[in-house]
Amino acid sequence: MKRTTLLLITLLATTSWWSIIGQESNNAENKANPIVASVVEWEPQAPCFYNPPIDWDKPDLKILDIGNSYTIDAQSYLERLAEAAGLEDNYSLYTAYRGGGSFKNWVDIYHDRDTKHYRVYKCAGAELEGVGGKAKAGEGELFRQTITSTKWDIIIIHQVSDFSNDFSLWEGHGDGGYLNEFIEILRRTNPQASIGYLMIHSYRADWKKNTEHDSLKRWVNIAGSSKKFVERYGIDFVIPYGTAVQNLRATSLCDQNEFSHDGTHMAKGLGDYVASCCYFQALFGPRFGVSVMGNTYRQTDLDESTPGVQNITDTTAPIAQKAAVLAVSNMWQVRNPEEWEF
Repeated sequence: MKRTTLLLITLLATTSWWSIIGQESNNAENKANPIVASVVEWEPQAPCFYNPPIDWDKPDLKILDIGNSYTIDAQSYLERLAEAAGLEDNYSLYTAYRGGGSFKNWVDIYHDRDTKHYRVYKCAGAELEGVGGKAKAGEGELFRQTITSTKWDIIIIHQVSDFSNDFSLWEGHGDGGYLNEFIEILRRTNPQASIGYLMIHSYRADWKKNTEHDSLKRWVNIAGSSKKFVERYGIDFVIPYGTAVQNLRATSLCDQNEFSHDGTHMAKGLGDYVASCCYFQALFGPRFGVSVMGNTYRQTDLDESTPGVQNITDTTAPIAQKAAVLAVSNMWQVRNPEEWEF
């Protein structure tokens, strides 16, 4: 009976919006600090894979982020935030980028059967000898060399936005599948690496591919799918920048563009900035013992007549920073940073 109940709760959590929206409790803390939305908690399952723990104190920590344009969104201001914080270059962060890259696409790249070009480049930190370059469609040697010639300490992955809201597809063999095959490649080539996950942002409400027709509802499905992946695969490192974006969307700074210039990608300025703040907090927080709160980097010369663009000012930056810290502290809840004090 207990198992049947658990399965029912899990099913409802992934198929029904109303079943996974947390209701605000009546205690004094939540009255002072309301929760906008929450993913329901369910009992963790035993992971199918062992994930080595991260040694945050390891000299010359090597990180590889494998993704697509959403990775670029999340990393847009990362190097400048690190410079403003005065961080040492005792780490290397590299990005493997393929436009629209999904789990399946990266498996296809590995096996020389993808249809688009891709590249590998340094995002931040120290340069690694022999890592980086561009490759044409169907040429997977660069990717194979990247993941085999360097012993990565952390490898970060994420699902393409089209399928990010539906975990039921990830382990299949359609366009939204091949997660198991992708993990197997990474495990076989880098058994020492800890696999992490980049929880991406939701489409703008009016974007044509937003099947939920609401950015908050789509975030719930993205977060719910991410949570299933984390629990099933034993992932204990997540960069929840999608939650940070949704936190910022709950503030008075948000307009109809929802910090997106095209409905799918984040816009320059505050949109990309809150994503990078979350990346900073999740990765550099435990590495260097720092917080993004109080970071002094600003950008005030952007054209705010462009849809979604907002400048990073002394007024807006602290709100975005707080949105990022709240996301890292609890990635499964959306909270308005304007209503939280810490």
